[in-house]
Parts: sequence; structure tokens; C-alpha cells
Amino acid sequence: MGIYYPELLKNAQDFIVSKEKDTYICGIQIDKDQLDLPLHANIQNLTFAEGYYAVLEGNCSGNSSIYEQKLISWLNDNGQYMRHATPFTLYHSPPTKNEPVTMSIYCKVNML
Repeated sequence: MGIYYPELLKNAQDFIVSKEKDTYICGIQIDKDQLDLPLHANIQNLTFAEGYYAVLEGNCSGNSSIYEQKLISWLNDNGQYMRHATPFTLYHSPPTKNEPVTMSIYCKVNML
């Protein structure tokens, strides 16, 4: 991404990490109309499914896997966990260094 769109990456404040088994997907959050990908780009536009999500937020920027498990456990205990839902983490990096990086973990929920 830095090769084709260095300004987008330089100015990004929201970074997304999703893990499924041994695969990580990393990216930045942008408006869907903000990027027109060239055919040769090794970059993909990804969207997350519409629906209801449980969110666990905090002022930390470490490994989210412990918090993902806590969120999944809570959803499971309350009958809201969807077996095939993959949690993802949004790290928000404020424009100034005086504010902490925040982390929000999202997991799609079963609302039936």
C-alpha cells in the first residue's frame, strides 16, 4: 500500500487486524470511495458484513487475542456468539502523540 498510496498510509489513523487460524489480514480504514485500485496492485478492498456487532473497547494497543477470547466467552455465555464469526480489531491512532492509542474489538453477534 505504501508504494501506490503513501499519503493514505501516512495519514491513516485507523488500522484493522483480523486473524483467522494462521492468517492475518491487516489494513487501514478508509471511505469506500476514497480508493480506486490499479489492476496490478497487490491490495484489496475488504468490507465487513453488515449486522450487529458486540464491541469491547479499551485504551491499549497490545495483542488483542486475549480480549477477543474474553468477548467471545461473554457472547457465548449470553447466547449471542456466532460460530463462524471472526472478530477483528480496530486500532485508532490519534493525530497527536498526547492521546493514547485505543483498541476496539468487534465480533458479529447472533440477534435471533
